[in-house]
Amino acid sequence: MSPPTRPSDTDKAGNPRAVSKAARPGKPLPGLPIRGRLRHSNVSIWLLAVCIAIALILRTTTAAESQEHLHAWLPEALALPEDVEVLADRQIGSTIRMLTLRTSADVGDLLIEWEDALRAGGYAVARGRDDPLDGVIEFSGTNIANAKIVAVYRSSDDRSLIEIDATLR
Repeated sequence: MSPPTRPSDTDKAGNPRAVSKAARPGKPLPGLPIRGRLRHSNVSIWLLAVCIAIALILRTTTAAESQEHLHAWLPEALALPEDVEVLADRQIGSTIRMLTLRTSADVGDLLIEWEDALRAGGYAVARGRDDPLDGVIEFSGTNIANAKIVAVYRSSDDRSLIEIDATLR
């Protein structure tokens, strides 16, 4: 038995405790060469680092896949602007979808374009040109029980917010 290396290796009377070599506190774990020097590592730290790396890889993969599947429930008639930025993409249950976008495009023109495209695509649109609630389109049609597009015009950063909420069939 080796001499105690820590106060916890002795009992109250100061006598050394019998500690096996494998479980002896203070004994370093096998080291790994890092930058030419031998540093002691804890296996759990390395395991945590590997798990974090895997999680980051999976997160970027799922983010890319979610961008691909983002437009799956949106009608093809809604052509999104090139500079669109997705702020939030939520799914509540199996039928509710909520999408928040930001763009520098003119949302007034965009809403008129979307309204015409939805009507041409066979969707029922519940907004007239002289609707007092400018910036709102309500529609329903293929695979969509009801949906609403709400546009908030330019904010301080010269970009507009668009919210699309839908209940799928």
